[in-house]
Amino acid sequence: MFKKFLVVLVALFGVFTLTSCNRRTYMADGEFIAFKESLNYGAPQITVVKVTIENDEIKSFYIDCLQSTAVKDESNTVTSYAFNAKTKKELRYDYRMHDGGRTMSEEDYKKYLKDNNKLEWFEQAELLEAYFLANGTDLQTDDQGYITNVASVTIVDSDYSLLAKQAVENAKQGKVYSWLAYSEGTSIGIIWAEGTLKSDGTLKTLKLDELQGKMSNGTFSWNAKTKQELKYDYRMHDGGRTMSEEDYKKYLKDNNKLEWFEQADLLANYALKNGVSGLTLDGTKLSSNKPQALAGVSINVNHYIQVLGDLLNTWK
Repeated sequence: MFKKFLVVLVALFGVFTLTSCNRRTYMADGEFIAFKESLNYGAPQITVVKVTIENDEIKSFYIDCLQSTAVKDESNTVTSYAFNAKTKKELRYDYRMHDGGRTMSEEDYKKYLKDNNKLEWFEQAELLEAYFLANGTDLQTDDQGYITNVASVTIVDSDYSLLAKQAVENAKQGKVYSWLAYSEGTSIGIIWAEGTLKSDGTLKTLKLDELQGKMSNGTFSWNAKTKQELKYDYRMHDGGRTMSEEDYKKYLKDNNKLEWFEQADLLANYALKNGVSGLTLDGTKLSSNKPQALAGVSINVNHYIQVLGDLLNTWK
């Protein structure tokens, strides 16, 4: 009887140990990103680091950056910025980070790099990616921010280590993102969808947000708060911009209007339950036959639907 009891205990203990050993470090396999807005010599840019999880282990890192170019008027005054069509990684040798090669053919530029023991940005980023995978996400830098502990890397740590750490943490917490940057005339910003995952790797929550920037006397700056953080202080409706928050809320209610964050929440909640494939657009807005659940949504939604769809398609 004692032996049978011992066998049962061993079996139960074995099952318990197996379950403990199978506990995941990361919420799910897949790609997790972290991104951050900043300025590059006054021009807006977005830096992103992606970590890929496979079989509950880090398989790879990916670093990239989307920069922008100044838009100038006839007097050579900067009036706005336009995000580039390609990222630094996509530009590869066409990025030409080294001054000496900017007028050369690609063949001559490659020879110039080799002869002068230099690497293009994407090559240095790949070295950083390999370093993160092998050694973790800490980097050593000098007083000016230049990376000192990765051989052949001469660039500044422009949030790469910070974002690599955040991407890994997002993988642990199951926080997932899709994003896009836009520059339309003087309107410049970044839009993203943020989701949290269930234990089965599907989406549990979904949120939209946007960070805008503005030009002032030829200088661009990012806003201190996102639209979600601003909430009623965003004041998307002209009629309420000089009111107290209490009066503004009453104004919205009396005029059957919703603030931006309220409309964004309606759209994200609907997409989480129903997807975005059934939503049709009239230009940039929802068409007149929009679902009743979205009756209060009057904002331009084309970019929002894009990032929501990207996230939903990735984490079904």
